[in-house]
Amino acid sequence: MTDGELVNMFNSGDKNAFNELYEKYANQAVRTAFLITHNKALSDDIVQESFIKCYVGLKNIKNPEFFRSWFFKILVRTAWEMDNKNKYDIPVDEIFDRVEMALNNEEPKDDFNFLYDAVNALGKKQKTVVVLFYFNDMSISEISKITGFLNSTVKSQLFLARKNIKKYIEKTKKKGGLLVNEI
Repeated sequence: MTDGELVNMFNSGDKNAFNELYEKYANQAVRTAFLITHNKALSDDIVQESFIKCYVGLKNIKNPEFFRSWFFKILVRTAWEMDNKNKYDIPVDEIFDRVEMALNNEEPKDDFNFLYDAVNALGKKQKTVVVLFYFNDMSISEISKITGFLNSTVKSQLFLARKNIKKYIEKTKKKGGLLVNEI
């Protein structure tokens, strides 16, 4: 069943249609929120808040077939808001993980963690565009609708992000860090 059909069913009174939309996008939403904020507890809160906003505002959606873009616009904006409010909060479980890693002199060494660190070092706009483009397979125009950026801005943010990731990798290599495949 398409998103548009589910939205129309929900707006006609079928509350189970929203559950299907939730099931379809919940995991992707958590991953996206985490990649933007780098905070698991905050990611869960962002997703919950986004689905609440979605539930309340679903009756006002103009084009039900564009639910995905509409929902991710809510998610990204909520992530930006909540990340700014919680910028310096570190969840307790992360504190213990960091202390344990420091005590054991452990650092994540695999390519995914290294690349994740490179993406996490990006600014908010570049990180968001990279997450939506590479991790969620969204088009330039879809990202433009979600973020409110012009298509040209999305393209330039992707270009700058790739450039900054490459710089991060080169800088880390010079410091004796992990070698990864070139981007």
